Amino acid sequence: MAPLHGSALVPVRLSTLSTDNHLASYLALIRHAAAQTSDRLCICLDCPEIPASQHRPVTIHEALHAVLSALYIAASEAAYRSGHLLLSVDVVFLGWCGYDPSDADWDVAIGFEADRECIANTSIPFQIYEPPPSETNLKHLADLSRKSQSSRPEIYTQVAVGGTFDHLHSGHKVLLTMACWIARDRLVCGVVDPTPERLQRKMASQYMEPTRIRIHNVRRFLTTIRTGSAIAFDVVPIVDDLGPTRYESGLEAIVGSKETEKGCEMVNSVRLENGLKPLDIFIIDLISPDGSVDDIALKISSSFIRQHLQEQASQVKP
Repeated sequence: MAPLHGSALVPVRLSTLSTDNHLASYLALIRHAAAQTSDRLCICLDCPEIPASQHRPVTIHEALHAVLSALYIAASEAAYRSGHLLLSVDVVFLGWCGYDPSDADWDVAIGFEADRECIANTSIPFQIYEPPPSETNLKHLADLSRKSQSSRPEIYTQVAVGGTFDHLHSGHKVLLTMACWIARDRLVCGVVDPTPERLQRKMASQYMEPTRIRIHNVRRFLTTIRTGSAIAFDVVPIVDDLGPTRYESGLEAIVGSKETEKGCEMVNSVRLENGLKPLDIFIIDLISPDGSVDDIALKISSSFIRQHLQEQASQVKP
């Protein structure tokens, strides 16, 4: 059994987002690192297409979404299977995020020998990963990443996203990252402040985080993936599914999940009734390398985490 680390840094270097055949090896590395880590795992993605496309982000939106989902799923799946359900995973884009992970106090960096240079100027111990012989089929990843966004603007000045964001997990982080990716000036993030009636309908509702904590966690994550950015992050409580999208005329796009797709369409119906332009809709999900919604996504949910916390509490002897 490999020693368990509290926190770990994993460098990932891809030459391209759409066809890089090294991704399979990096996914195996991430699974290995997540299985060895109990608290925090930071995956640092270095790909020249990311900084090169930051002024026209919609052009690589689908490719980035596919790779980002694959990275988060690999880490979350391994954490789940290893019993580290509360492992916090962050994926940051080097050359775009402005965040220097080497500034943090990491227990270890885990990676291939060729990537040791990524932490050469730090004091972080480096653990070399030796992959076992395996084959991973990623043929559909390139197909998914070629979807065209040519009919849309290359970037949006103001973007909206919303959700409950309870116990911020990998699904939330993919959603927030992709919303931030296409926004140039402002990201409006509505965090649902549920009524008592709505709260009662939640599984293990007593373990739902207070609204102020959820707002803090969303803001902290956004400032991590876009440190020093000129983007304004307006993270606000909302009491319904519309929030500021009902009346903000400057918004141009909305980012949602498959579960909230109908809600995004409702937003546009209300905006049209109010004489406002409809928003371009982007739907984000945890996408596995074969292009399907991965089974592990069913376990990456706030309700699953709350139920886990409830079960842990019930096992504590009085």
